[in-house]
Amino acid sequence: MIPHNKPSIGSEESAAITEVISSCWIAPGEKVKQFEQAFADYVGAKYAIAVNSGTAALTVALKILGRMPFIAIPTYVCSAVLNAVDMSNQQACIVDINKNDFNMEKIRVKLRPYQGVYIIPYTFGVPADVENFKIENQYIIEDCSQALGSYINGKHVGLQGDIATFSFGPSKMITTGSGGMIVTNNKALADKAREYIDYDKHIPAFNFGMNDLQAAMGIEQLKKLPEFLRKRREMATAYQDICKTKGWRYQVSINCLFSDLNWYRYIVKDNCVSRLKQHLADNGITAIIPIEQREMLHNMLGLGAENYPNAEWVAGHSLSLPIYPALTDEEFNHILDYLRSF
Repeated sequence: MIPHNKPSIGSEESAAITEVISSCWIAPGEKVKQFEQAFADYVGAKYAIAVNSGTAALTVALKILGRMPFIAIPTYVCSAVLNAVDMSNQQACIVDINKNDFNMEKIRVKLRPYQGVYIIPYTFGVPADVENFKIENQYIIEDCSQALGSYINGKHVGLQGDIATFSFGPSKMITTGSGGMIVTNNKALADKAREYIDYDKHIPAFNFGMNDLQAAMGIEQLKKLPEFLRKRREMATAYQDICKTKGWRYQVSINCLFSDLNWYRYIVKDNCVSRLKQHLADNGITAIIPIEQREMLHNMLGLGAENYPNAEWVAGHSLSLPIYPALTDEEFNHILDYLRSF
């Protein structure tokens, strides 16, 4: 069975981890500093702070911005975003998405006369129009967990808001097993973030730091990212050709003229997705519903579906196809053959 996703890990990562083990220093150290600098250089940020998960990154970002009257997040998102809000002891305002790029819908966010935070995930790597969310007294956290390698208006994502977070879980663009990164151009915010993970020196603080084993792996993965992106874009082009032939829609950026996507996921949107999913499974291919209706935050919280019509439609009409660098040519051609035969 061809899996839906799989990390691309090679001998370089094994050698880097072995080197750290041989050094007998596996706590946060020089490798973490090197990874932070390499990551900051890649995205073009002034500051990068490595942590042990994407959820930790979001939690720290919320903590350093302070308590807010409201935190807006989309319903169509991984529950880790809501978990981070809960861990910061704050209340989330759940918002609908749009049907094109699956990102948070601006029109449904009620403007408030007081401070608040918009957590804007780049859903499946597709950049959102952050500029439309910028109003006085509002903070923006860009959730780039799935968007490493995506650009908008010539800039890497994560530089449009006040602070950004990235994730390096097993299925992400690069992986450190688990791990995350906080990115900002604001020195005051960067300093506060470091205080929150320096748990031996500051109170309150958290044991959220990344270790040198993870960082060593991250350094090697980051070197491979350009090749990862090239392979994903080649596969996305092949999928797009089939979608056009079949008349299937797919997730697109609403700023498609200004966006360069990493193709973290390739999402088909159509009434036929349930039958297509079964057709692929019958032929040894795993495709998934990326976020099922029961998993959306408004359903988890019992808020009712009537205020989230776009998210409900997307969840019921979307299928995620395998798209990752570890796919062999034989496996990918097998997938293309059975998409064409559907």
